[in-house]
Amino acid sequence: MSEAEVRYGDCRAVLPTLERKFQLLVTSPPYNTGQEYETKMSEQQYYEFMLSCYKAIYEVMDDNSRLCVNVPFNMTNPEGGISNVYMINCNAMNACGFKYRETIIWDQLNAENDTAWGSWKSASAPWLRHKTEAIAVYYKGDWKREKGVNDITRDEFLAYVVDIWRMNVARREGHPCPYPVELAMRCIKLFSFVGDWVLDPFLGSGSTLRACRESGRNGVGIELHEKYRPEIEHKALIGVGDITEFKNKYPIECPKCGKELNAMKDTRCECGKLVDDID
Repeated sequence: MSEAEVRYGDCRAVLPTLERKFQLLVTSPPYNTGQEYETKMSEQQYYEFMLSCYKAIYEVMDDNSRLCVNVPFNMTNPEGGISNVYMINCNAMNACGFKYRETIIWDQLNAENDTAWGSWKSASAPWLRHKTEAIAVYYKGDWKREKGVNDITRDEFLAYVVDIWRMNVARREGHPCPYPVELAMRCIKLFSFVGDWVLDPFLGSGSTLRACRESGRNGVGIELHEKYRPEIEHKALIGVGDITEFKNKYPIECPKCGKELNAMKDTRCECGKLVDDID
């Protein structure tokens, strides 16, 4: 049975208190866009903040471990300029000793967060609409790991090794910027073995821990803001011991086609409906 643990506080203070090493990191750090959970920073301050976070992360990552960091390419920063959030995070990880491996493009199928056109039908000052984000894949030590227990299927493997992942964005409920459980699940199945320890130092709504519970990985999440505790505990099934019993007890029905789904195993119905979008 997998373990899931949540710690509350600044990850830079919490990470040194952890007494284990992690084989995989899956996270989406703050973007420095002025969200309710962020402190407004200049671009240089943001780089220094992320650098300090990755330094603390480096110390708890195992030899030959992997990192999957979901960030946008470009965002408007609190100063009103455009920051390359992807490049800032990559530069910070490089500076800490992590090694770059790949970049996966997340094609956000249902993204509707950007309606600005800039200069309409004019070359004066057009504004590109952002419907993609990146998953920067890094590692510590060597890329190759000793063999372990895999649970990825043939079809999943063939889909996940393609560097464009087409997924809907997650529905917003409590946390303003959740990412889909499916994103975390793909990273976990492709880059870790059953029983590995997975770290999310910016836990948010709890998506990474939910994917850990579903896939037989152990997870530790760190969240700065304790006000998200109810959402995290609900999504990550904190307090639910045997998730096999939970699966059987709480089946869900797809509202689009009526098919009965497994709330713990299925991430998408055959009709295309995401389980994350089902009440």
